[in-house]
Amino acid sequence: MISPDIQTVEPATNLDVELPQTPIFLPEEPMRLVDSLSRAERAQAISEGLLYESGRASRFRVLVDDLLILRANLGLLMWRAWLDTKARYRRSFLGPWWLTIGTLTFVVGYSVLAGFLFNRPLEEFLGYIACGVVIWQMITLMLTEGSKVFVANASEIKSVRTALLSYPVKLLIKGLISFLHSMPIVLLVVYFTDGLNMNTLMLFPGLLLLCLTMVPIAAMLGTLAARFRDIEQVVSMLMQFSFYMTPLLWKVELLGDGMGRWIALGNPFYYAITIIRNPLLGLPISNQVWIVTIAVTVFANIIGYAIFARFRQRLPYWI
Repeated sequence: MISPDIQTVEPATNLDVELPQTPIFLPEEPMRLVDSLSRAERAQAISEGLLYESGRASRFRVLVDDLLILRANLGLLMWRAWLDTKARYRRSFLGPWWLTIGTLTFVVGYSVLAGFLFNRPLEEFLGYIACGVVIWQMITLMLTEGSKVFVANASEIKSVRTALLSYPVKLLIKGLISFLHSMPIVLLVVYFTDGLNMNTLMLFPGLLLLCLTMVPIAAMLGTLAARFRDIEQVVSMLMQFSFYMTPLLWKVELLGDGMGRWIALGNPFYYAITIIRNPLLGLPISNQVWIVTIAVTVFANIIGYAIFARFRQRLPYWI
């Protein structure tokens, strides 16, 4: 029942309201604006943070944008990697040199033991084990830390818009810093064993191939581990298993020519270590090692960047 004091109002159907006559200009599609830029202008805009593509941009273009930002911020990444290394050994007297001392202790101790076990002279195992252990430490750092590289930087990723690929690259620079800290051990051992010659120059292309392989693998493992946290434990377990199955503390020749030799030849870590260890020992690198290493590098880049680009935009939600 409606009270007589309350009047009902009919809704107005014909309102004399004049609409604004100012034309409304809609901007063009964002993709057309981006495509109108030249390659140099687009690269400069991305590196300066004025352009950041997402949404309708293809995954390949977003990946290329990350690479462009990395090229502009490489100096900053090197500085941050060095600060992270210093922070790890803060308030320590020797700092990162503790890693060098630990590696030297292990190399000397096991080399003496291996000489007695295999009845070989100390000089034969000292350089071999020193080079293998130093390279293995870098590989282990890239894979174990790479599996949690995005989870460990979750707060920064959620608060700052940056190239996600910069975190695996920064991890690689940290690995190279640790590698350089351990190089005096290797050079000292190799110098006294007369292993330096022209073959040593092949260290640089071998190290370059290893770096080009580790970055996409770390990006792939970090992406998968952000979604499935068990990946971190799986990688840690596999690295412990691979340490004993890879010819680091033993030589391939000890397996003979039978089926046991395939334990080393079927192990990709064997080629990644051999392509750096042989130049340090003054030994040539066989064509088989070159072919397999290059094939592994190409395969790792295709698969690693494909998985990273496919799920890159979901990473902030997964972490």
